[in-house]
Amino acid sequence: MLSEKLDLGHSAERDIVVTQEMTAEALGNRGATVMATPTLVQYLELVSIDALGPAIEDGEISLGTAMNIRHIAATPVGGRIHLKAVVTGKEGRRVSFAMTAHDDLELVAEGTHDRAVVNQARFFQGIDKKRLELGLPE
Repeated sequence: MLSEKLDLGHSAERDIVVTQEMTAEALGNRGATVMATPTLVQYLELVSIDALGPAIEDGEISLGTAMNIRHIAATPVGGRIHLKAVVTGKEGRRVSFAMTAHDDLELVAEGTHDRAVVNQARFFQGIDKKRLELGLPE
């Protein structure tokens, strides 16, 4: 059971270096050659997945259900960002995280994120049904 495998306070960390492909400019905001908020959110989600790590059993996946992030400071191309996710709550199959991102000078972002751990096969059965109802190819 998830609650037995994952302690409150458990955390994961990762470092990234901002590349041109990660910038707001790359997403269409001409001239904004700094880390894009959507890209930062993507990496914060990945570090939360890292924090779940061995608590996820074979046949399970985790899915993001909520994200609340304040992007406080810009980091230019070449800047290093340190990301951290800390487990702050768990209820059944749901896990909550506190998220932070710092560059070498300051806090870049902070917020919270929730994930649900679900049965992978059951989840994709629902997706397959939805695909059919929408008339989408398999």
